[in-house]
Amino acid sequence: AFLEVARSRDLGEVIEYRTMSGIECSNTLQEILLHVINHGTYHRGQIRGMVDPAKTDQIPDTDLFYFLPGRG
Repeated sequence: AFLEVARSRDLGEVIEYRTMSGIECSNTLQEILLHVINHGTYHRGQIRGMVDPAKTDQIPDTDLFYFLPGRG
């Protein structure tokens, strides 16, 4: 569905929305799609940052492929 939207719509289209805090915003579709891609990277970095290397020698796997069936 993600790729279908990217291929079938104008990436310069401005999307207006309201955040969960009620703030009205607008961004292009391209900006929103880039945000979606980068957002998961941000949270994986947060998880990695919470691991104290002095307390464990195992770093948790945060990549999507680890969580797919038959991989984890």
